[in-house]
Amino acid sequence: KLTHLGPVLSASLPAIINNAAAPIAAALQLGLLGHSTNAANRVAAWSAVGAVTTFVTNVANFVIVVTMARVGHALGSKQWSLLGSTVRAVLTVAVLVGGVCALALWLGRAPLFSLLSLTSAPLDSIASGYLPLALARLPPLLVLKAASSVLVGYQRVRAASMLNLALAVADTIAFYVVLHALSGGLVALGATLAS
Repeated sequence: KLTHLGPVLSASLPAIINNAAAPIAAALQLGLLGHSTNAANRVAAWSAVGAVTTFVTNVANFVIVVTMARVGHALGSKQWSLLGSTVRAVLTVAVLVGGVCALALWLGRAPLFSLLSLTSAPLDSIASGYLPLALARLPPLLVLKAASSVLVGYQRVRAASMLNLALAVADTIAFYVVLHALSGGLVALGATLAS
């Protein structure tokens, strides 16, 4: 019935925000990038590198699934001592998995760029400038996803949604500042991060 639609939408809103925040931020960043100098090449490099890091993040999703299951189990069985050590272990594993993934992608950047057709100028220099930033984001991104899953495991879906929304807003603002306000561009940003 329509009378029950309101409570369903109200209960679903945190999950909708949780799932929509990152794609909306990516779309806004893409729009900002599309209005920059040399937009077509920047969009191509940003999209290719972003697709790889998103793929790696999604493959590493096992950290998130295990987190929610373990936290939910410890919470449900009221094993309070296990709960704290589980959260610490999950956050540590998220940092390690993010670091290993970033290192593997950095070491394999030449074949990766070849596979993504980023070997010709100016795409190679643009992608080379963006890659360090994208890889530096992997460990914190996985920690955020793990922390969000911990909150969901604690049945704090609204808090997890607000955390993800805040990250998406901060990420988009930082992207704008680096690209437009500082006029740094992807290459300058990557060079700054690499030094």
